Amino acid sequence: MTGGSRGLGLQCALSLALEGVNVAICGRTQATFDGTVAEIEILGVRSIGIVADVSGAKVLRDSVVAGLGPLDILVNNEGIPCPLPRRAGGKLEKGRWHA
Repeated sequence: MTGGSRGLGLQCALSLALEGVNVAICGRTQATFDGTVAEIEILGVRSIGIVADVSGAKVLRDSVVAGLGPLDILVNNEGIPCPLPRRAGGKLEKGRWHA
């Protein structure tokens, strides 16, 4: 889970853990997720924290698989501003949706 160490991402990670889901979270530094991993593991599931930049998706995926096994759920919770151009009527341009 990207952005899983605080805010809505943390609440999502904890909700998944309460349902018995093992949770991997990533951050730019170890300090960003150490406490969160411990908090998740208290709920009786396995959890790992991975130091990663989300632009390296393959490395991140491989780290999760090595630590927890195959991925079943992916939560992309990266909280960065990304202004997207819109067409008339306020709809997202189809080409930008998949960017």
